[in-house]
Amino acid sequence: GLLLQRHQAQSERSAREFQEFLYSASHDLQEPLRKVEGFGALLDKQYGEALAGDGSDYLQRMRAATQRMQRMLDALLVLSRVATQARPFTRVDLSSIARDACAELAGAISDCGARVTSADLPVIEADGEQLRKLFWHVLDNALKFRRVGETPVICVTARLLLAAPAEADGPAAGHATECCELAFADNGIGFEARYSERIFAPFQRLHGRGAYAGSGLGLAICRR
Repeated sequence: GLLLQRHQAQSERSAREFQEFLYSASHDLQEPLRKVEGFGALLDKQYGEALAGDGSDYLQRMRAATQRMQRMLDALLVLSRVATQARPFTRVDLSSIARDACAELAGAISDCGARVTSADLPVIEADGEQLRKLFWHVLDNALKFRRVGETPVICVTARLLLAAPAEADGPAAGHATECCELAFADNGIGFEARYSERIFAPFQRLHGRGAYAGSGLGLAICRR
């Protein structure tokens, strides 16, 4: 009814305003952070040798913290754009998307000797740019959370399914539509089932900050 439509419109407006806030906040914080990092680099270059003991340690910690904050802001900016910069669906070759993601992560794959397989992935109708982000972040996550002393093995598979009849009006109404189910399997450290929701929330970590690198937003971006 009318009340439901108003509620839906309000929810969409709130979601849009939140996305705009995320974008503005992450964008506006970039400039002061760059200045902190710039002055830190200058201080290190000109006076680094003169700093002794704790002074040098404090400077390096400050620079490491600003670099970590930069990575978090970059990821937050990506998260804010996922919903607002969606593109029209086009034909996308998932095998090509997988190869591109592996090429971008070639250094990390080589460093740990990972084996990534993604044979016979279909061509589907989708937003190619968002799928590239999805593949990159999921593979990056699998490479990070690997078992010590074990070669990472990551397998990407896909299958086409018939979804439930569309509820929308028009030609699609009452007809089942084809969709694609993607699966990423790896032999990493995994997680307990009770954390299956938490790991997809922004900035949520199951391990200490120093245990694994990352912004804490990779899987949140994938979910969005």
